[in-house]
Amino acid sequence: MERVVIVSARVGAGHDGAARELARRCHDRGMAVDVIDVLDMLPGSLGRLLRDGYRRQLTVAPRTWDWLLAGLDRPFPAAMARWFARLAGRQLTEVLDDSVRFVMSTYPLATHAIAHLKTRGRVTVPLAVYLTDPSVHRLCVSAVADLTIAPNDTAARQARCLGARRTIVARPLVGNGFRPVGHRHARADACL
Repeated sequence: MERVVIVSARVGAGHDGAARELARRCHDRGMAVDVIDVLDMLPGSLGRLLRDGYRRQLTVAPRTWDWLLAGLDRPFPAAMARWFARLAGRQLTEVLDDSVRFVMSTYPLATHAIAHLKTRGRVTVPLAVYLTDPSVHRLCVSAVADLTIAPNDTAARQARCLGARRTIVARPLVGNGFRPVGHRHARADACL
C-alpha cells in the first residue's frame, strides 16, 4: 500500500480542513495516509507559542494579520520565516523516509521546511504544495516543490510569478459535509 504524508498546521481551519479532505481522498484511493502538524515538530514549545500567538493576534488585533502578511511578502522577512521553518527538519526527516510515496504540504512553513530538506538531499520524495488561499504571498510558494496546486487561476498565476515550477489549478478542497444551499428557506436558516 502506498504511503502518503500530509503536513499541515493547527492554525486556523483552512490548512487542516484541506489536509483532512486530501487525506480522505487519498484513503479512498487505497493509500495509507499520515497527517502531521509541522508545529509539533519544532523544538521545545516553539510550535505551541506560534499557535497561541496566532490565536491571540487574531483575537486581540486582527487587523495586524494584514500587516504581517504584507511583511512576509518582502524578501528578508520571508527568508527569516523559511529559516525558522528549518527547525522542524530533524523530525520531518524521520517521518519522510523511503516508505513515503509523496508528501503534500498545506501550510507554508511546512512547505519550506520540506523544501530545505530536499535541497540538502535529506528527503527525496516528491513534494506537492496545496495552496489554501485564493491569493498567494511569497511565503506560500517554493521553487523546490515538484507540484503546486492552486484553487483558482489567479493563485496559479501568482504562484508562477513567485517561482513555482509546475502549477495546476484544481477545485478547492471542500469536504462532503459542505454543499450549496439550494432552497431559499434553507439559506435563511443558515443565516440565523
